[in-house]
Amino acid sequence: MKWIGSIFSFLLIWLICSADGCNDSATMAERREESQISAMKDSVRTVFEAETPGINLLKAYEEAAKQKLIDFADYLKIASDSSVNNVFRSQAAEMAGKLFIAGSSDLSCWEMHPSASGRITLDSLLGSSLSNRMDSFIQPVQITVHKPLTPVNDSLYEGNLAFYPQRTCFIKPSSSVTGNEMFIINFYVSRKLKSFGKENLSIWQVGLGDMKIAAKQ
Repeated sequence: MKWIGSIFSFLLIWLICSADGCNDSATMAERREESQISAMKDSVRTVFEAETPGINLLKAYEEAAKQKLIDFADYLKIASDSSVNNVFRSQAAEMAGKLFIAGSSDLSCWEMHPSASGRITLDSLLGSSLSNRMDSFIQPVQITVHKPLTPVNDSLYEGNLAFYPQRTCFIKPSSSVTGNEMFIINFYVSRKLKSFGKENLSIWQVGLGDMKIAAKQ
C-alpha cells in the first residue's frame, strides 16, 4: 500500500506544479536568467571591447602576460616529460602553442643546445619536446615588466617581460640552476573576433612573441 500512497503524492505534486502559479515562477526564472546573461554580455563588452584600454586594463594585460609565460613553461615541461602519457603530452603542447601569436616565434634561447641554423621557432621547440629531445626544462623566475605596453596602432599594443631561466634536468629534478643571463620575451595585446554564443565580439587578447637574451649593459 505504501507504493500506492507514493504514487498518489507524486500525482498531487504534479497537479499543483502544473497550475498557473508554478508556470509563472518558471517564466520568471527564465526571464531572470536571460537578464543575467544580458548583463554578463554587457560586462564583457565594457571591459574587453573598450576602444582604448585604460591604464588599469593595460596593467591587467601585463599581469596576464606574466601568467601566460608561467603557463608556457608548465605546458612545455609536461610535453617534454617522457614519463607522462603521450595523449597528455600532445594536449600540453597544443595548449603551449595557443599562448603565442604565431608558431614562427623565435625561442632560440630557450633551448640549451641551439640548432645548426641558430634559430629555433615555437613549432620546432614543441616538436623537439614531443620527440623526447629535451633533457631539461625551464621555470621562469623573477619575472618583471621590462617594457610596459605601448600602442603600435589602434588595434595593437606591444611590451616585453624580463626573467631569469631556472633550468632543471629531468634526470636530476632536485637540482636546479638559475642562469645569470636575463631573457626578454615580447608580448602583444591585439583585437580579435571572439564568439560568445550567437554573437561575435571584438575583444582584446594577450599573446606571447619572440624571445631573446638581454643585451649586457
